[in-house]
Amino acid sequence: MRVDLATRHLIGELADEERASMQEIIARAVSLYRRERLFARMAAGWAAMTEEDRAAERSDADAWDVTLADGDE
Repeated sequence: MRVDLATRHLIGELADEERASMQEIIARAVSLYRRERLFARMAAGWAAMTEEDRAAERSDADAWDVTLADGDE
């Protein structure tokens, strides 16, 4: 994978600071970026829901909370 010199330098600095390989730093960065995108899509989906949809989601979550709190396994 080719990157510009400034990016390579930043990855190298991070690798030195973390005492990790450059490959590990890139893998971590990609993983965090993927998670960030997931949460952004979730937030967009929540924002697109109507108040009625949100109320139904909260009701479902509340029902599961009761189930989890009953002590049965």
